[in-house]
Order: sequence, then structure tokens, then C-alpha cells
Amino acid sequence: MHPSLECLDKAAELARREIGLLDLDDMAGLGESADERLRLINEAWAGKGGCDAGAFSQRLLRLRDLQRRLDEKAVRLHAATGDLLKKRQQASRAIQGYGARGKRSMFAQVVTRNS
Repeated sequence: MHPSLECLDKAAELARREIGLLDLDDMAGLGESADERLRLINEAWAGKGGCDAGAFSQRLLRLRDLQRRLDEKAVRLHAATGDLLKKRQQASRAIQGYGARGKRSMFAQVVTRNS
């Protein structure tokens, strides 16, 4: 098998692994894997001379599909994280509001007693 095709096959395997890393929330491993995948794709592109164009194209299309899956999964996780953050901020504001009301009422009680 041509070395460029081997690089693209390894890159596809890394992309599949990255999908699992997204599920595990392993951002460090995900970054390392994405960097390695990019290196392999660049290496495949640089050495594509003499490679069967159809096989090369087929592997690039497979990588494109895997990248789309990665993108879709990342967008869903980003949206879910944003929703969770908004809910926590709302809960925090509600709790702070209760604390502020409690302080005001205590202050009002002290002022009323001393009057």
C-alpha cells in the first residue's frame, strides 16, 4: 500500500478515536490526536505522487465524513455546555437574590427596632 494511503488510514482511525474522546470529555487527548491527524494528512498530501488517485480521493472523502461527524458532535456538546452554564448562572443569581433579600430584611428589622 502506498505510504500516503497508510497516512490517511491512520488519520481516519484517529478521527474515529477523537469521536470517543469527545464523549469522554478528554480535551487534552483530543487536541493531541487532532494535531497528529493534521500531521498525517499533510504528510499524505506531500507524498501523494504515484498514489492511485481514486484510492486517495476515497480516503479523503472518508476523512471529510468523519470530520463532519466530529464537528456535529462538538457543536452539540458546546450547546449542551452553554445550556448548563446558563442554568447554573440563573440558579446562582436566584441564590444571591435570596441572600440579598435576607440581608435587607435583617437590616430593616434592626432599623425598625432602634427607631
